[in-house]
Amino acid sequence: MELHGGGGEPERYSGAAISWDLFAMLGTPPILGQGFTAEHDRPGAGGVVLLSHDLWSVRYQSDRNVIGRTILINAQPHTIIGVMPPGFRFPNQQRL
Repeated sequence: MELHGGGGEPERYSGAAISWDLFAMLGTPPILGQGFTAEHDRPGAGGVVLLSHDLWSVRYQSDRNVIGRTILINAQPHTIIGVMPPGFRFPNQQRL
């Protein structure tokens, strides 16, 4: 996926579309903001995204005010709703 937002040039990252309850099943909540909800998983719901800790630290300089910001992913708007803990990787390393 291609990420635009937060200043700088667009960058490529790997990502995954998942069901809303996956992280709860894994027992890994975000450290900032909120996780996905059933409401986010409904047809027609707006795009939302959880950032990896590494992406949040590097691209957004650990800015806690990133929650609620709209970014473009593959030219589609998505709202940042949370940041995952350091070291959490799903489905694998996010950066290409």
